[in-house]
Amino acid sequence: MRRLGVITDEIDTDLERALTVARELGLREVELNNLWDHNIVDLSDQEVETAERLIREGGFRVPVIDTPAFKTVLLDAVSSPEESPEFQTHLAWVR
Repeated sequence: MRRLGVITDEIDTDLERALTVARELGLREVELNNLWDHNIVDLSDQEVETAERLIREGGFRVPVIDTPAFKTVLLDAVSSPEESPEFQTHLAWVR
């Protein structure tokens, strides 16, 4: 069964506001990327706990957590990805 969801920061980077709008639209699937003006990988422990609580209390499901891994132009200043420090950072995240 296909379910329609939404990327929360496409509504608002304030997760509580985004979840309120998602609920009003009848959506229960949410993808997380940027919350409270921070990328998901940069959230504090307290922000993660708050997000988990809001999602759980709202009855939402999170099928996707959208990390910044490999979301960069890799070859702007280097001749190969292996020479890019940003590429190496992203590669370390996925390992």
